[in-house]
Amino acid sequence: MPLLASAEVTWTGGVGAGQMIVLDGIKQSSTEKQIASIPGVMSSESIEDKTTYKSFSLGRCWNENFCVEGAYLWGAHFGTNLAINNVGVGVVNVGGSQIDFGTLPANLTMRREADVSAAQLSALWKVPVSDYVDVFGRVGLYDYNVKTTAKILLPGTSIFLAEESEDRGTVPMASIGFDANFLKKLTIRVEGQKTGVVSIFSVLFVYKIK
Repeated sequence: MPLLASAEVTWTGGVGAGQMIVLDGIKQSSTEKQIASIPGVMSSESIEDKTTYKSFSLGRCWNENFCVEGAYLWGAHFGTNLAINNVGVGVVNVGGSQIDFGTLPANLTMRREADVSAAQLSALWKVPVSDYVDVFGRVGLYDYNVKTTAKILLPGTSIFLAEESEDRGTVPMASIGFDANFLKKLTIRVEGQKTGVVSIFSVLFVYKIK
């Protein structure tokens, strides 16, 4: 307690970019899940789940070891392709519409595109390992918003069915990383993070504001 009371408060601001790997929690829309649950429908799936994103953070440090940070992430985009073999599927309720798959070609493709944004609030603990490098751990909450468009495509034509949806949720997050403090006020931060819906690897530039 005396350390916290006497320590000088420091504010930090950071900008960076990284790679995001989308996990099963937000890979499929409700339409995809509904179609994929029908026996024999899904023959294959390809997932493009590595996407770049940008981030901005603002933090407050009470001493050299403990900080609280808020961050906003945006610009992440990913897509999935679902191959559908609809032989014998029949009439299915998709997105509130009765679709007779028997009148469609035997092989269809469902394309899903999604944009991800998120806000997070976390506490960060640092441990110095040298004069220039600190390692840290972080725990907090990750509030995400995923806007998606699911499209069923007919071979050689345009969209047959499109469904737009929005998925929001708050999940716990944790991360580990290190700060390279080679400049007086500018830190290079490398971090690996895991939440309930995405895994993230990022590089940020953090500026200390007294």
